[in-house]
Amino acid sequence: MHVAQTAIDLFNTISEHGDATIDYVNQAGKLRYAVVTVDFTTPYVFDKMGSKLHEDLIEGDRLMVFSWDADKPIRISASQVKRITPLSKVLNNGDGV
Repeated sequence: MHVAQTAIDLFNTISEHGDATIDYVNQAGKLRYAVVTVDFTTPYVFDKMGSKLHEDLIEGDRLMVFSWDADKPIRISASQVKRITPLSKVLNNGDGV
């Protein structure tokens, strides 16, 4: 799948597919993955976002997402994203891209 080049690209890609797995390089230089969403309107995610809902969604090239596997909001640098895969493709319950 096309890798996001800006935080806005990353937001649009995740938003288009609902949830996605993202392979990225963290601040320590290690390759990591996260299962994320940018849909903060679901009650579970909304409750977990807490005070983060008042922060900017985008800071430079970093996008705030909700990480299902970490069970909290995290920021991911769009320039460090190596791969984005729609969760529906991972779960084989949709066409994916």
